[in-house]
Amino acid sequence: MAIFANAFSLITHLDPYTLNDKAIDLDNGGFPKGAWGGISGTHWFGVEPGTGRDLFMRFVHGARTSLVIAFTATILTTTIGTTIGLIAGYFGGWAEKVVSRVIDFMLSFPSLLFIIASTPVLENSLTRFGIEQSSNLRVIIIISVLTLFGWTFPARLIRGQVLSLKEREFIDAARIAGASKWHIIFRQILPNLSGPLLVTASLSLPGYVTAEAALSYLNVGVLPPTPDWGATVLRSASYYQVLPTYMLIPGVALLLLVLSFNLFGDGVRDAFDPKSNRN
Repeated sequence: MAIFANAFSLITHLDPYTLNDKAIDLDNGGFPKGAWGGISGTHWFGVEPGTGRDLFMRFVHGARTSLVIAFTATILTTTIGTTIGLIAGYFGGWAEKVVSRVIDFMLSFPSLLFIIASTPVLENSLTRFGIEQSSNLRVIIIISVLTLFGWTFPARLIRGQVLSLKEREFIDAARIAGASKWHIIFRQILPNLSGPLLVTASLSLPGYVTAEAALSYLNVGVLPPTPDWGATVLRSASYYQVLPTYMLIPGVALLLLVLSFNLFGDGVRDAFDPKSNRN
């Protein structure tokens, strides 16, 4: 649905940004006309109070926003954490000590509080340098801060795996054959980490979906009017008593999305570690 979001615009002939004052009652505080928030054959999920924007299209495009941020943050944190973990685990010595201390230092921070505090600070700093404030800039900042605090977990996991793998016989054979250290790291050890890496990425993804939604709900996420599930939940908080579907639809969608990725991650973990299966 997120991939083919633009196709839904062709089907419904609507988009997530168009204001529609005909779908709302301007004399009644801008509430949607009709029952259940204006749900009809035209507006499948109803319309947004005050603006009349189609909620189905904002739901569809909001899924794209959440998943783009989550997938990008997952790829970056996994890549950075894997590289740092490989180097620290294989070379050991001062490299491992420095990486271990940095990881302990980063994990000691209450990451969500620092992300909330640092997002507007980074945005204000960038705008002082002449970068125009925009929704794309906010998305880049969110991905950056999630990556800054998220690489430590895969780095620690990979470091532990490398410490075990580098003592195996095939690594000794590669050393005796004259293979370079970088060849051993990226051609011998890294392919044997595909299982842990895939499990780590699949379990990290739902965490970033939740984190992005939480940031939007706390009003430090994507800028309006960019569609986003967390921002929709934030806006719906003022209407939940009279328009329960406004909050219910994105809330249930977030629940199902995170649950599905968690179940997928558990399945991947069991596939790569059959001993963990429980009958």
